[in-house]
Amino acid sequence: MKFLKTASLVLAASVALGACSEGDVSNFSPEQVIENALEQTEKAPSYYGEATMDMGDVKLTLKEWTDGKNRRAEVSSDEGEAITVFKDGVMTTYDKTNNKVITMDTGDTMGNLPSPQETAENILHVIKDTHDVKMVGEEKVAGRATYHIQAIEKKETLFGNQDFWVDKETWVILKAESQMGDAVSKTVYTKFDTKPKLAADTFELAIPKDATVEVIDADANEVDLTEAEAKALYPELRTAKGVEVASISKMDGLKGEPEITFEYQQDGHDFVSVSLFKDTLTEEETKLEKGEEQVEVLGEQATYEKIGDFQLLNFAKDGLRYSIMPTGDGITKEQLIDFANKLEK
Repeated sequence: MKFLKTASLVLAASVALGACSEGDVSNFSPEQVIENALEQTEKAPSYYGEATMDMGDVKLTLKEWTDGKNRRAEVSSDEGEAITVFKDGVMTTYDKTNNKVITMDTGDTMGNLPSPQETAENILHVIKDTHDVKMVGEEKVAGRATYHIQAIEKKETLFGNQDFWVDKETWVILKAESQMGDAVSKTVYTKFDTKPKLAADTFELAIPKDATVEVIDADANEVDLTEAEAKALYPELRTAKGVEVASISKMDGLKGEPEITFEYQQDGHDFVSVSLFKDTLTEEETKLEKGEEQVEVLGEQATYEKIGDFQLLNFAKDGLRYSIMPTGDGITKEQLIDFANKLEK
């Protein structure tokens, strides 16, 4: 199943940045290239692409087809092959190696999982603030003219140093390289056709009759709770007194333990989200990672990280692990820590 997990991640977050654009593409600064790419992410084009991905110990080949609404992606490696189709709001993945099918309702578009466009857009948004960006030059990738832009981190981030090769005609990222410490990952398109001939059954998936089928309902295990019910599950939990609670929900965590989430508001506006679960993490799992900062909360060691607009404060107290994220605008690190220090039984 390791391959299926890796393949599913790649299918959802491959590095294509689909976008069509016409006009003068000369004399762009690297910042303008990024802005043009970001502006085009809302226009999902029709294309066929083939790419290779090298993530160190995992090497994959990818083929993908999209008509701007539906998508098919095929991933293969030495460990096996998987096919994923997004069609009419349903994601279906077939793991050929294990003859297993997983289906999930993802909504009206190609899925709530990050699309290639959204994944690249998120990365580009982050490097605008955390990296020094420069234009390296113009190079050919998959036989197409691209702008090569390089982003060097100003200080340690989770994304490390990045190189992007952006198609001059469509603003699609045709090649990407990232270096985080000693780890280097590369994705490069070897074929990219913006006018593909898509067969009528391109977005159909033939499922063998003997395949095991698992249907995932993303919302099935989420239920609303009262504060009293939350306290009954975790008597030691801490809450923010005097802060409006918009909602409390429970769902099964990754290790089977209930995970409770409090959504707090301030002056009628979203403020912070607090998720908590039984602390079963090992010392290795809580080791300080690249880009994290050690701080103190409620007399305990905590970690804080900020990547672009994303912030996370994480700590354990009384056998429970808390993850606190801002959901409102303009919330600072100091405000998050101050909020956490005021949590009480």
